[in-house]
Formats: sequence, structure tokens, C-alpha cells
Amino acid sequence: GAIYWAIIQDTVPAARVGGVSGFMHFLANTSGIIGPTLTGFLVQFTGSFTSAFLLAGLLTVIGAVCVARYVKPLSAADSGNSQAQSPRPVSALSQPSPALRSRSVSMPVVKRVPSTGLAPEIGIVHLGLGAFHRAHQAVYLQRHLNRHGESDWGLCSANLRSNRILVDQLREQDSYFHVAEYRDREQVTLREIGVLREALYVGEGGYDLELLLQRMAAPQTRIVTLTVTEKGYCLSPATGLLRIEDPAIAHDIAHPQAPRTAPGIVLEALRRRRVAGLAAFTVLCCDNMPDNGQRTRQAVSALAALQDEGLMQWVNEHVAFPGSMVDRIVPAMDGESFT
Repeated sequence: GAIYWAIIQDTVPAARVGGVSGFMHFLANTSGIIGPTLTGFLVQFTGSFTSAFLLAGLLTVIGAVCVARYVKPLSAADSGNSQAQSPRPVSALSQPSPALRSRSVSMPVVKRVPSTGLAPEIGIVHLGLGAFHRAHQAVYLQRHLNRHGESDWGLCSANLRSNRILVDQLREQDSYFHVAEYRDREQVTLREIGVLREALYVGEGGYDLELLLQRMAAPQTRIVTLTVTEKGYCLSPATGLLRIEDPAIAHDIAHPQAPRTAPGIVLEALRRRRVAGLAAFTVLCCDNMPDNGQRTRQAVSALAALQDEGLMQWVNEHVAFPGSMVDRIVPAMDGESFT
């Protein structure tokens, strides 16, 4: 029984262990009870052991067919799965959990990819310095920098409402960080990200709002990207209209040059570019919501209409709000993931 169980644990998918083990025990018990009875009857009836051997062979073939039907081939399943799965990025290198360590004594093979090339000039300002931004957008820009050796697409990224600790940590390490991409349990690619040139915090207790607006209004900035969650655009889920009763929106209407919301920050930066005679930057929403480009336009344009009709017309004529489809996530990390 112990041998059967060990074999089943190592060769059967987890979801089928119970059913397969029950079948194996049933097959063993059936053979142990019915087999001797049938073979004894056949030997007594025919006076020969030939029929008994044929019956035993038949039962063996039936058992082999059933095992082949229910038990997955190790080599085909494991190699196929490892090639089919795409890398799963996380925001830092994690070691196997205690449960995994108890089943495996080997650590993953780590492939290190350092940041190369010249320090890029800031060309993109990002609002919402979350895990998705660090593990996807920053990675794509870093791969571009590594490939070409130079880039005009450096990042200035800001948190608007929370997680000042992350910004402080990035500043302590010159905005460098690492992303781990697990292809399977045995292989991990550890990428050094150096394309993030500046991390800012403009939430409660922060003093970087003016610096953020300066970066967005700079001629070198051509794209402003956002991952601020659906609530960050201050639109009504029912009507899609700007929630002017929101206290933060009311503040931005009354104090447009000291905005608190993502639409207000984007609009104030665009106003400064218009005054300076600069072309508008592209506003690229990367939040996972339907018609995200159109909804971002609605939020910014509606707020502009409440501040300055001329600014609203300029935004509608000169600012691009392309739509995007986001189909990526980054697994949440906790303290246990790093132990």
C-alpha cells in the first residue's frame, strides 16, 4: 500500500490522486479476492494451469490500460507544461515556500540580466508606481535600453495617494530594482531595472507635486501613462460622468494649480504646456477597464470644462487619449514569499 501511494503521489495530477488511488486499491483487492477463486476453479475444471496463466495475463493487460488512461506520463506532461507557460513576473526574487522546500532540495537556477546602456533621458512620466508598472512597463523599456545602448524613454514615476515607503526605498537605491520572471520552479530570470530615473510621492505629506508637474510640462516628456485604478479617474460607474461632488474633484476645480486627482494633475500639466507653446503629450491609460482611453478623455475634458472653456477646446483638439488592452498581472508578494 505504501509503495502504491508513493507512486501515485509522484505520477498523478493532484486533482486525480484520490480517484486513482481508490481505483488502484480496488483493483488490488479485486485481484486478491477474485483472482485466486477464478484460477482455482479453472485449474480444477480444466485440469491445466494454461487457462489460469491466460486469465492472469488478461488482468495484467486490463490494469496496464487503466493505469495508462488515468496516470499522466511524466516526461510529456512536465516538458509540455514548462514550455507552454509564459514567465510569471514578480516584483522581487522570492525563494520557494516551506511547503515547496519540503518536496525539493534544489534551488532555482538564476539567470541574471544586468541593466546596460547609458542612463536614459526622461521621456515618459507615469502616475501610479505600482507592481504592474514596475514589472511590465519598466521591463519593456529596460529591454529596449539594453538592446540599443541608449534611449530617450527614461521614466519618472509617481505615487499619488499611498505607498510613500516604496518611493523612499527606491530613492535609497537610486531608483534601481530587480524583477524576477519565473518560467517554472527550476528557472528564474532576474532583471536589473535601471530605466526608472526618478520616483516621486505627491500624496498626503509629500512635497513632490511641483516637481512632478515640471517633469510633465518639460519638452522632453512625450507620454504620460497611468495606472491609478478605475476609481482614480473620478467617474461615476453608472453614468460615466465626472463626479463633481467628489471632494478631491471639488478641490481641483477650486485650486486647479494644486491638483490632487489624476485628471487634475494631467490637466494642470497640459495647461502649462499650452501656455509655454509646447505640443501636448499623449495620455496613455493602462488601467484594465473598458474604453480606457475614451474614459480618461472624458475625465480630463469634463474637468477642463469646469475650469477653462478655452483649455477644454485645446485638450479636445490636440491631446491624444489612445485606448489600450491590459492582460497582465503581477502576483502579490508578502513577507513569507521572501523567506
